[in-house]
Amino acid sequence: ILMALLVSIVLTVLTYYFIEKKIRHNTSRWTASALVAAFLITGLLGYAIRQKGFYPRLSGSLLQEYSQASQEHNFFDGFSASQFSDHIWLYEAGGHGSKTLYVGDSHAQQCMPRILELLNSGHCNDRGAVFLTIGLVVPIPGATGPLEEAQQEMTKGMGEVGFRGDVDRIVVSANWKYFFGIGGDKYTIEGMPLGTEKGTRKAIEVIMAQLRKFVQTGKKTYLILSIPTAQALDPKTIMERGFDGTFTICRHDPMLRQLLAEKTPSSLSHGEVMDLFTEAAARMGVEVIDPTVQLSTNGVCPSLDDQNRPIYCDPHHLRSSYVRDHASYLDKTILP
Repeated sequence: ILMALLVSIVLTVLTYYFIEKKIRHNTSRWTASALVAAFLITGLLGYAIRQKGFYPRLSGSLLQEYSQASQEHNFFDGFSASQFSDHIWLYEAGGHGSKTLYVGDSHAQQCMPRILELLNSGHCNDRGAVFLTIGLVVPIPGATGPLEEAQQEMTKGMGEVGFRGDVDRIVVSANWKYFFGIGGDKYTIEGMPLGTEKGTRKAIEVIMAQLRKFVQTGKKTYLILSIPTAQALDPKTIMERGFDGTFTICRHDPMLRQLLAEKTPSSLSHGEVMDLFTEAAARMGVEVIDPTVQLSTNGVCPSLDDQNRPIYCDPHHLRSSYVRDHASYLDKTILP
């Protein structure tokens, strides 16, 4: 940055003395025409770049891979959609046999590519999958949040769809780190913010009571803990452009223990919340799936795979192609 600042100052001085002053005091009749032409050429060049008429030095290889990763939010591809309520849609795929119901926010949605891949593989027999999901809505009955109507519809959906006769498995997934952490002041349970210890404990008690009902009716029930999330995992922050225009990989993979220690002044740490979920699930007969077992190595949460391809599409979500090809921790939820 300092080098770029120094060069910009030098170029500014040179431009002023050798270009601007000469043009400003030039009486030639071609001056105005030349300036107009330069203006038009600059505009056309900018338009061509915008329309991808010119490509970055690494286009077609590494840079294109990172650009593609940041656009991979296409979790819904391949699913049929039907409107369940005013704000929530059901997304379905697979056969006409027993079904797995996936409930939650965008972290439940990011499971979809892997589930679809397994359903299309022929290994699921006639099983199907149903997704009852909407972003920014916490799947906890009775919770309130910014999308209040959708929050109520989620509670209704968990009951109606969850107890359908053709649904024999339930999977609940959400960005728990957000709901019980930095976003915890936006959501409440019985008047208590989720981002407080009392609110957290009450919310976990309520959701576990709901999951216990599923277990008691013979439905295999899973709870997926949070995936690692951090700004350093965003592919947009991993590629850095040098002063000479070249791009390099500059990764700062976070330590899992640091992510688990994150908290707000009023909340429990993320690790403490995950421990409370795990302990409560064991008491209720709910099986816990911990994605960090696969998404961390020797205590480090990698942002790239072994071929230097991004794992995430943004700081909070895995890219769809990575989930499709590698998120094997989801397989037990849909395979016979």
